[in-house]
Amino acid sequence: MHYCGIDIAKRKHVLAVVDEKGEIVKAPFSVDNSRAGFEQLRDVLVAIPGQLTVGLEATGLSWPKTPSARQHTSIAPANILH
Repeated sequence: MHYCGIDIAKRKHVLAVVDEKGEIVKAPFSVDNSRAGFEQLRDVLVAIPGQLTVGLEATGLSWPKTPSARQHTSIAPANILH
């Protein structure tokens, strides 16, 4: 099992991937809020083996539009203010 956390921002998004033990699988990095950035994000996520849960900020209307790029991916919106 792997977990990806995504910090959503207007121009760049920052993410990292850890395993079930909390070991870093993919160190924090940023992707642009563009087609190329989302393609980079997709390429990183599809390369992660096994089950992947993605947690991202439930900000505005961005998160409902986020498709699952992998067959075994769940997306969990998180609002740290609630």
